Amino acid sequence: MTDYRVRPAVWEESDDLIARWLLNGEYHRRQGLGRMLVQDLVAWFREKGARTVELSMAAKNELGDQFWSALGFETLLVRKVLRLT
Repeated sequence: MTDYRVRPAVWEESDDLIARWLLNGEYHRRQGLGRMLVQDLVAWFREKGARTVELSMAAKNELGDQFWSALGFETLLVRKVLRLT
C-alpha cells in the first residue's frame, strides 16, 4: 500500500499557504470551510488507496484538537522535545 503525504503529493507551496489562511484565520472560522477541505482530502486519499491520514499540530492548540477530533482523528503519539539552547 502506498503512503501519501499531503505536502508533496497534493499541494504546491502556494496551496499550502491558502489552506493555512483558511484554517487559521479568525474570519473564516466556524463556516465549515476547514471541514469541507479535510473531507475532500480524506476522500482523495481513500480513492488513492491510503489506509491512514496523519497530521501534526501544536501541543497546546485546543481549537485544533477539537477540530481534528470532531473529524474522527485520534491521538496516536505524543512527541516531546528537550531544547538545549
